[in-house]
Amino acid sequence: MHSKTGLAAMALAAAVALSAMAAAPSEALAKKGGSGSGSGGSGGGSSSGDVRYTCRATGAPDISMQARWEVKKGRKRFRVEFEAATGGAYTVGQIMTVAVGPVETALDVGSAALEVIGADLVFELGFDSKAQSGGDNLAFPPNFPTITAATDVTVKTGGTPVLGCTLR
Repeated sequence: MHSKTGLAAMALAAAVALSAMAAAPSEALAKKGGSGSGSGGSGGGSSSGDVRYTCRATGAPDISMQARWEVKKGRKRFRVEFEAATGGAYTVGQIMTVAVGPVETALDVGSAALEVIGADLVFELGFDSKAQSGGDNLAFPPNFPTITAATDVTVKTGGTPVLGCTLR
């Protein structure tokens, strides 16, 4: 016989797996300039090097996330947002971590605490190659992974994946 906590954990794991499948390319959003390929974190793009990859995912219990990578005129930006309904499985102040790359080998790039915004619990984590002191975005850490049109982005709590999507 399983405990209620064990069953809840199994249900959450199943929901994460299903939401990851649901967030496949049919739900991923992408806007990318031109064609070509790139490296060093800039991904493909037009001759100007501009590129934008995005993805979204939803899951149970009433959670969603979106991620965006953008290179415009040489400026790189990466942003992840996560929302959960209040009164659910998540609490104010709970630490959420963003990981970039394949789930098995993903690199944790940063963490933020859930806070109440409107009627939801929300966290946002952003990086900017031109980050300024006191701004909303952080400077990219030196070991930030290369981003491509197929990069996985995962939101975790306590080391456990909660929701993820693949940039397109």
